[in-house]
Amino acid sequence: MDVTAGDLTHACDEQRRLLRSAVALLRKGGVLVYSTCTVNPAENESMVAHALETYPELSLCAADPPFAHLGEPGLPGHGLEGGHLRGKVQRFTPTIQNRIPEQCSATAALGDNFEIALPAMDSIGFFVAKFIKAT
Repeated sequence: MDVTAGDLTHACDEQRRLLRSAVALLRKGGVLVYSTCTVNPAENESMVAHALETYPELSLCAADPPFAHLGEPGLPGHGLEGGHLRGKVQRFTPTIQNRIPEQCSATAALGDNFEIALPAMDSIGFFVAKFIKAT
């Protein structure tokens, strides 16, 4: 399947609509997890920057342990300038699949009944950001 620039623009527009609805439905003090299965920074880092600019009631939070050390920080140059913001999002790409187990002992911390399926193993990418709505 060929992806066009129009497809990418449409995906970003759709993400903004979904985000607007999610923020409207989110209670004060509630947690919103924004996640995509793409490496497109327009849908990832730029969308997080858009959320922070558009919805001042949202604050970006780091992932909770044992997940906080999984993945890589966000890409520079897409609205999350400064390491403190880029470090709060988690980006997974196929190029990091061999480093994830070295960075985190999440499987051991969660016990035998939980297995981390590394997104990089069967995905072109994966991205996660966690927001909390101000009370």
